[in-house]
Amino acid sequence: MSPSDPVPAGAQRPSILIVEDEGLIRSSTSEAFELAGWLVFEAASGEAALTQIERQRPSVIFTDISLGGRVTGWDVGVAGFARSAKIFYTSGEAKTKTHLLPNGSFFSKPYDIQAVIKTCRKALGR
Repeated sequence: MSPSDPVPAGAQRPSILIVEDEGLIRSSTSEAFELAGWLVFEAASGEAALTQIERQRPSVIFTDISLGGRVTGWDVGVAGFARSAKIFYTSGEAKTKTHLLPNGSFFSKPYDIQAVIKTCRKALGR
């Protein structure tokens, strides 16, 4: 199965929350995960992400670090980690890798979406 193959019929779809304040990046990333068979939730801010984490309980969170509000991607990661989500970060600033959570991964922008999907699947043991 390649990273872009859909989830096999009958298998439970993994869920992901994509947290990105840039609309085009958020929508293209969401579309790629949806095409790969994921259940996708989106948030345009850290504050919205915290609400989605509580409501949806995603199994994976892929968050930009700099979100432009009071709640950063680091904060989103901590909240998701507390709810047993696997956390993956992205940023255009390489120096921001310093606060990774255990087993967390970092993808520099621009990232290869297929590599992100593959890494997220692997983290879930799929």
